[in-house]
Parts: sequence; C-alpha cells; structure tokens
Amino acid sequence: MPNGNGAYFINLNKEIRKSLKLEVGLEVDVLLQKDTSKYGMPIAEEFEIALQQDPDAFIYFEALTPGKQRNLLHLVNKVKSSDIRIKKALVIMEHLKETSGKLDFKLLNQRFKEANQR
Repeated sequence: MPNGNGAYFINLNKEIRKSLKLEVGLEVDVLLQKDTSKYGMPIAEEFEIALQQDPDAFIYFEALTPGKQRNLLHLVNKVKSSDIRIKKALVIMEHLKETSGKLDFKLLNQRFKEANQR
C-alpha cells in the first residue's frame, strides 16, 4: 500500500506477525515475487473438486471479479478441517447457483449458519 510519501508498506495481521515472531513497528526485508497462480492465491483441493463437479457453479465463479473469487477462496482456505472446507465449498456453489452468480455476502453468511445447524 502507498504511504502517501512515495514509499509503500505491507500490513501483516496478528496471525502472520505471531507466526514470524515479529513485533509491531519492526522493519523487515522482504522479497516480493509475482503471483502466477490462476486466482492469485491457493485454491483448496475441496473447493477445486466442488467446482469441477458443478459446471453451473463453475461458470458463475469464473464470471466473478478476481477480488470476489479470492474472497470466496479465502473463506474456504482459512478453515483447517477438510470436512468443513467441503461444507463451505458446497454452500458457496449452491449460493452462486441460487443467486445466478450475484454474490450476496450477507445471504451467504446466513447459508453458512444454516449449514452449520444441520
């Protein structure tokens, strides 16, 4: 992100700072490399399989903006349990079909809650 003075900075959340044992305000050297992955971030195997098995949801997912695609991938990737990643992926696929590809995060969160109650 630009700092307004011609320099740039990268925000690191608490989880990343903790894993790298970094203190707030500490300067570090980083090496940036261009991300050449299809979506700009890793795709969970469970999400990829769900997309492959649901051509309609795949079409809607591919039509989303790259930012929305990454947001959905993050929702699945951040979960540690494979079973929960599968459940989230399926909820996302159903949501995309239900809304004809119009992503509604409020409704999607409601669908996640409903799926967790089953």
